[in-house]
Amino acid sequence: MNELHQALLKSEGFINLSGIETALKSHDSTEKIDYAVVRDALLQNSSLRVLPEDMQKLGLDIKTHPLSNLIHAKEIAKSRGNNVFIACMPKSGSSFLATSISQGLDYAFKSLTSSRRTSPSSYGVNPREQELCELAIMNSILHNQKPHIVAQHHTKASPYTAQILSAYNFQVIVQTRNVFDILVSADDMLKSWDLSNPRNQGFTTLPLNFNMLGVKTRYGLLAKGLGVWCINFYVSWLRQRSMGTKFLHVDYNKDIAADIGDKPSLGKKLSDFLSLDGMQSQNLKSLFEKDQVDKTKSRFNRGVSNRGLEVPAHVRRYIVDYTKQFSSELDAVDYKRLFGTMLD
Repeated sequence: MNELHQALLKSEGFINLSGIETALKSHDSTEKIDYAVVRDALLQNSSLRVLPEDMQKLGLDIKTHPLSNLIHAKEIAKSRGNNVFIACMPKSGSSFLATSISQGLDYAFKSLTSSRRTSPSSYGVNPREQELCELAIMNSILHNQKPHIVAQHHTKASPYTAQILSAYNFQVIVQTRNVFDILVSADDMLKSWDLSNPRNQGFTTLPLNFNMLGVKTRYGLLAKGLGVWCINFYVSWLRQRSMGTKFLHVDYNKDIAADIGDKPSLGKKLSDFLSLDGMQSQNLKSLFEKDQVDKTKSRFNRGVSNRGLEVPAHVRRYIVDYTKQFSSELDAVDYKRLFGTMLD
């Protein structure tokens, strides 16, 4: 059935259930179609269709109005336990934080930007802005065997986003990093990517020959795309907080960096914000103190601070000048979070 599932995830158009059943019989197979596998593929792959005569075979109630089924699913998903959403700048250690919560608190690590739970990147989701998908949220919660989920995405704030997160019981963590450090870490990562294939590009669009350009040119392009995006991200969450949204701020240098980050303090902040019980707090504390976070999932590059000194002064100045447009909304603490001590 795994082969059928994979084939359906890559297919388009109407599913030929009769044809699949005939094929199984022709091979003298005693195996029958697992309709749960077909339903899961339909939920993940929006290009798949199901014939009206096969609806009942798949266990779908055709007598009830489809919107009633959708409302029922939404209400069940909204009634489930507390969840965690990490809104983060790229290269800010968010995979480390999400993995820590997943591992230490036994939360399921989920994606909330696409209903494709199976390898969404391979289906071309990367160039898309990481906006929330309500179907993906419902799907992740309802298919989850654990009571809670954690997700991390590069998602800017909006009143609508905050409303959706609140409706599905997400506590929000906003994670940031020195923007200059982000440019260097992102450039490191992108060196190994085949950016000549547009499917491999992130939501910041870069030239197809990006990896063939000189380092100063690359930093300049990243500043105008990724750097500006990070500033807009930061301001969007500041504004959302002014509208009443509560969140925990996590800073890469202060809380996570391998050289100067204070992970025990981070554990305490998470425990307080998430209102963890004694056992949960101890599990998280032990995970950080013994450095037992799964390194294959946490995706740390180097995990150190002040890499942004490699960024040319004129590129740093460009980002700072852009940020000054929002100076009426920012204070010294904000500038330190965004740029550290590397202001010109």
